[in-house]
This record gives sequence, structure tokens and C-alpha cells, in this order.
Amino acid sequence: MTNSRKYYQRIYQREYRKKHRSKILMQNNNNYNRLRKEVISYYSDKKMYCAKCKIDDLEVLTIDHINNEGSVHRKNMKSSSIYAWLKKSNFPDGFQVLCHNCNWLKERARHLTVKDFLLKQEIGEL
Repeated sequence: MTNSRKYYQRIYQREYRKKHRSKILMQNNNNYNRLRKEVISYYSDKKMYCAKCKIDDLEVLTIDHINNEGSVHRKNMKSSSIYAWLKKSNFPDGFQVLCHNCNWLKERARHLTVKDFLLKQEIGEL
């Protein structure tokens, strides 16, 4: 009896999701944006700007692993969203808010070759 009930619930839920797809997507998007804003606000001490360049456009802000272990962390993370993981883990230390440009420049600086280093010395900071 419970199997048939589960079966009909599954059918009902599938039909409901088809019928209300745009509403569900909009709710999911709103929830994600609210969560993202909460996490960025926490890691920027409620200032909502990049730790390096101070840009305050929420659209370009992201979370950065301070100690550069992001790829290892993403492989071990059970959640697909860093924002959900951070909140669920009670906002652990080791993260900061950067804009995408500063985050990219930080990663690029980690992979400088000797030639790049000499060029950087010649022309100054990137």
C-alpha cells in the first residue's frame, strides 16, 4: 500500500513541477541570491565589497579561499554550492570576498613563470 502511495506522490510531484516550472525556478533563484548575499555579507563584515579593490557590485563578488586550496575543497565538498556549504558549516574561517577580477589575478599570480616574474619586475605590478 505504501509503495502505491509513494508512486502516486511521485507522479503528482512530477506533474506539479511541470505545471509550475517557472514559479519553482524563480523561487530557487531567489533563495540562491538571498543565500549568496548572506554569505558575502558575513565574509565582508556586512560591507559587501571586494577585500582588494573595494568594488561593491554584488554581481561580481565571489568567495575566495584565502589559502588557495579551493580546488581540493570543491572535490571534497558534498554540496554543489559553496554558499550553502559555508552557511551549513557555520561560516568557517579561511574565506574572503573578492571580485572576479581580483580572484583571477590572485590565481594568475600563483602561476607566474620566471619570464613573467622578470616582466613584472620590469613593468611593475599587474
